[in-house]
Amino acid sequence: MKSPLRLLVVVILFVGSYSQAHEAVIITGRIVAHESTSQEVWLGVFLTPVEQDAEAWKWFSGNSEGFSLEVPTVEEVLLVALRKDSLPIVKTIALDADTVHVDLFFLKGLMLEGRILSTGGIPIPGVELTVERKDLPPVQLPDDLSFSWTSDAEGRYNISGLTMSPYDVSVELPYVPNEKFSVDFTENRNERRDLTLPNAHFVMGRVVDSDEEGVHGAEVSTRPYIQFLEGYVRLNATSGQYGNFQLGPFEDGQDMNLSARHEEGGSTYNHKVFAGNHEVVLVLSDLVHVKGLVQNAKTGEPVDEFILKSYGQGWSRTHSHVDSRGDLSAMVDETSWGLVIDSSGYSTYFNMDLSLDSLDEYDMGTVELDPGRSVSGRVYDASSREPIAGATVSSLGPG
Repeated sequence: MKSPLRLLVVVILFVGSYSQAHEAVIITGRIVAHESTSQEVWLGVFLTPVEQDAEAWKWFSGNSEGFSLEVPTVEEVLLVALRKDSLPIVKTIALDADTVHVDLFFLKGLMLEGRILSTGGIPIPGVELTVERKDLPPVQLPDDLSFSWTSDAEGRYNISGLTMSPYDVSVELPYVPNEKFSVDFTENRNERRDLTLPNAHFVMGRVVDSDEEGVHGAEVSTRPYIQFLEGYVRLNATSGQYGNFQLGPFEDGQDMNLSARHEEGGSTYNHKVFAGNHEVVLVLSDLVHVKGLVQNAKTGEPVDEFILKSYGQGWSRTHSHVDSRGDLSAMVDETSWGLVIDSSGYSTYFNMDLSLDSLDEYDMGTVELDPGRSVSGRVYDASSREPIAGATVSSLGPG
C-alpha cells in the first residue's frame, strides 16, 4: 500500500539512478500558487513511458518560488508536483533543448471540512488526519512522504487540494483505535462532513472543594494503563470556571487513575475511573498551615534560603523560602505524610510519617540543619509504610 503524503523538511531523495548522468537537461521553473508559496513543494521526475508502480528517477523538495532541476537527456519526462492544500500537478515535459522552462500553477481545488467527534458527539481537538491520494498516476511515492492536518481547539478540520475522486481519510489519536473514512466527491463542490470516531470516549466531571463548590484552575491528570503502547504520556486538563473538566478520548472500557491538584486548594487521592464516565467528582483536600524556624545547628543563625518539600501518595510539592529570619510558612496538603527541608550546604532534614488530617496548623518548631552536604533518611513501602531493608540508595546527580 502506498504511504499517504506527509509534509517534511527540505531534503533531496535519490530513489533511482541513470547510467548517463553526465548528460543532462536543465528544467527551470516558477511556482505560482493560490496562496503563499512558502509551503513545501515535492517534485518527482519519472522517465517515460511510466509503467504501473513506477519509481521516480529523483524526488526533489523545497519551498522557494522557483526551481532548477538537472534531469537526464531523454526525449521527455513526467513531472509530478505535490503541495499541501493544492491540487497535484502531473505534466509531461518534452526535453527538446538544453534548458526547458515550465511554470507550475497550483490550484486550491475542492475542500473537505467538518469536525472530529467522539462517540458521544464531543468535538476532539488535536487529531491528526492524513489523506491517501487516489488522484495521482500509478507511481511510487517516497515511503516517508505525507501531508497531514490537525483539528483545532473546537475539533474542526479543513483539507483542500482535492478533486472529484474518492479519498481515504485516516484519523489517528494516542488512546483510541485508528479509523479510516472513505470520502467521495460526487459533485464539483466543497464537501462538509463530521467524522465520528466509533470508539472514542471522554472522562468528564468536576473538581470541588470540601464544601462541594467548583474549583477553577485545578490540574486534573491521568496516565492510562496501556502496557503495549510505548512512550505514552500523562494527560492533563485544567478545570473550568465551575470546576468542570474533560479528559480523553479513550477506548471504551479503558481504566485509569485520576487525580486533581490546585496550588491553593489541596489535592485528591487517585481515583480509579473508566472511559465514558461523565460524572466523576474529585474533592480536593484541605490545606494545613505549616510553620517553623530553620537555623544553622552550629551557630544558631537563621538559614535564609531553603525549600520545603511535602510528599503524599504518588506526588510531591515544593515550597521555596527566602527569608533572612529563617521563618518557615507554607500551606500544605492535609494528605501529606512527609516534610523535607533542604538548603544548599546543609544536610537534608526529614520529618516523615506525619498525620495532618483535620489540622488547621502544624508547628515544626525549630529545625536545625547541620552544615555539610549529606542526605539521610529511611526507605519504606509507600502503601504499607513498612521499612524496607536492603534497598540500594544512589545519587542521580547534582541537586
